Amino acid sequence: MKPSLMTFAVASAAFLLGNASVNAAPATLGAKFEFNGLLDGSPVSGSIYDGDIHSGVPRDVNAPPSLLSGAPSLSDSYVLQGGDPFGGDTGDDFEVTQSPGHAVVGFFDIFTHYGFGEPAVQAGTFIAAAPDTGYLEIQNNTTKEFVGTITLSGQAYGGIYGPAQFFSNSGSVDLKPGEFADIVLNNESSNYGGYNHPDAIPDSGATLGMLGVSLIGLLHFARRPVRA
Repeated sequence: MKPSLMTFAVASAAFLLGNASVNAAPATLGAKFEFNGLLDGSPVSGSIYDGDIHSGVPRDVNAPPSLLSGAPSLSDSYVLQGGDPFGGDTGDDFEVTQSPGHAVVGFFDIFTHYGFGEPAVQAGTFIAAAPDTGYLEIQNNTTKEFVGTITLSGQAYGGIYGPAQFFSNSGSVDLKPGEFADIVLNNESSNYGGYNHPDAIPDSGATLGMLGVSLIGLLHFARRPVRA
């Protein structure tokens, strides 16, 4: 019998609290991470946005050491774009002291990091930080080998490092059980005004599709609220 395709979704759930504000613009989705390939010969694919990868340590992006100001706005995600759901420049002191984000998509652990320098080994195009940037790590926590492609991408709103533009980095990986790979979006991921405004990018949340592979441990969350 032909195996059926199973698709799972984790809706957006960023920790985002704030006081009323005249600016009712929605938060960005954040850079998008995707993977697809074969897990022990079975097709597997999935995706997740930076806004859905949580550190569990909420911080006020409008309070020191952030360079931003305004009503309290707590967030524990968006590590790659510097912590602010709306893409503001929080400054190096805030960005490099973020706790790593973590999410699970299927059997893969996804981590987001921010700091000075860059990973010594990277999937896709090697990108040097200028002088700090974010990067994403995928770890294979199965007992099987994963061979495929990982991609990190985002439509930037535009910031102090450049105008609105599309970034994408993609590379092949071969991850045995317990192995991981790092990928970088650009040289200063916090300074391009955030990524993937929901009005322009309607697809949101994390998704996972697997053919002939059983899935466990996926959680379903409520959609991320809009700052009002």
